[in-house]
Amino acid sequence: MTVSPEAGAPEGRPTVVMVHGLGMSARSLLPTARLLARDFRVVLPELPGNGRSTRPADVLDVPALADALVDWMDRVGLPSAVLVGHSLGSQVAVHAAGRHPDRVTALVLVSPSRDPLINTPWKKALRLLLDGPRESPKLLPVAVVDYLRAGPIRMWRTLRASLETDPIRTLGRVRQPTLVVRGDRDLLVSPWWARTICAVVGDGRVATVTDGPHGLPFSTPADLTRAIMPFLRDYPGLLS
Repeated sequence: MTVSPEAGAPEGRPTVVMVHGLGMSARSLLPTARLLARDFRVVLPELPGNGRSTRPADVLDVPALADALVDWMDRVGLPSAVLVGHSLGSQVAVHAAGRHPDRVTALVLVSPSRDPLINTPWKKALRLLLDGPRESPKLLPVAVVDYLRAGPIRMWRTLRASLETDPIRTLGRVRQPTLVVRGDRDLLVSPWWARTICAVVGDGRVATVTDGPHGLPFSTPADLTRAIMPFLRDYPGLLS
């Protein structure tokens, strides 16, 4: 796993680890990362097979990606962190929180994938395509380069593997404070799914970004940051 050289804020501040979505790199998170870095040390790892990270011969499923994330935290000497996952990165963050609860202090699930109402790879791929015109035009060249670098075969296999998980059972293991952020123009995350996540986890709440598409961290970073900060301020010690 690699870390974006553009991420990172002053040492000694609480650490936020942002986890990118399917086929994307840390670049898709940078607009929001820069805003969060005013209050946090923000680090942006790139999952195996994505961005500038290594490409394992076997495509990793979501639990294996979560374990890889925690292994990376070990290597960089990060005992715990707030995990902010976007899309597929939310699934990775949820698995990490359930499998390694002592390493995750809180979860922010942005446009969280694995909505059971969108339960086939083709349906999800189609909705992702339809979401494109709703995003910032500047996201398109980032996505094209990242998707080509990740490779369509690896992305397709990762997508299929992500849909084979049991989302409700996995969420039931989460006891960390959890915020779900959904854009009200997101075609991949239904309002029902955002509410369901909050009902299943031990301590959940939901926030909605007005006129927000699926790619909130890149397309609407200021609105997303405004949705995240009140949640984090509610937990003593995170901003001290």
